[in-house]
Amino acid sequence: MIDILIKNGTVYDGTGSEGSRRDIGIKDGLIVFPENAGEAARTIDAEGLAVTPGFIDVHTHADEQIYGEPSRQSKLLQGNTTEIAGMCSFSRAPYLDDAPFDSEETRLRIALSPTYPSWSDYSGDMRRRKLGTNLMPFVGHRAIRASVLGMQSRPATAGEIDRMKGLLAECMEEGAPGMSTGLVYAPSCYGTEEELVELLKVAGRYGGRYTTHIRGEADTVIDALK
Repeated sequence: MIDILIKNGTVYDGTGSEGSRRDIGIKDGLIVFPENAGEAARTIDAEGLAVTPGFIDVHTHADEQIYGEPSRQSKLLQGNTTEIAGMCSFSRAPYLDDAPFDSEETRLRIALSPTYPSWSDYSGDMRRRKLGTNLMPFVGHRAIRASVLGMQSRPATAGEIDRMKGLLAECMEEGAPGMSTGLVYAPSCYGTEEELVELLKVAGRYGGRYTTHIRGEADTVIDALK
């Protein structure tokens, strides 16, 4: 017996192929395509409806919202089952306890609360919360830079870049999928091309991805893309 049988729907499998009318079963949390499904604990008649895998929302700030709504019903009811977060340089880790902020007020303003000193601390907390969607957060350049330079508006030295690279490497080794920048937001906007390239070389070594909020989206959009 399977857990759920979805009957009479038009199935779109996400590959871009034409939809096809077929039944789908769910057994032990996995999709199965039963030829002769037999009995099911629950049957859903999807006549006239489309049946698809869960959608992936590739740019979210869910890492800010999950503390108030861990069930993620607002996304699940739209068909989203995976949320890519940590966008625009905003992530909750790594924020080192000894980051050189000029005041506690600045620390509270720049660091989203709660924050975590390491990626493993962060990901461990997310697993314990049993979120309603899958969450894939990127490492924010904001957190990396603030942990080493605080809010200083200047190019990083070679030694500071090395420290940032070390932090990013630790995050990648602990399972982060890549790094994001927010090049209109402080302190990410203070990063030079050299700094960003050096950090992304680290992410690249681990097969990481890069996503960015570029430096301009109106009159300067072409220069920002370049």
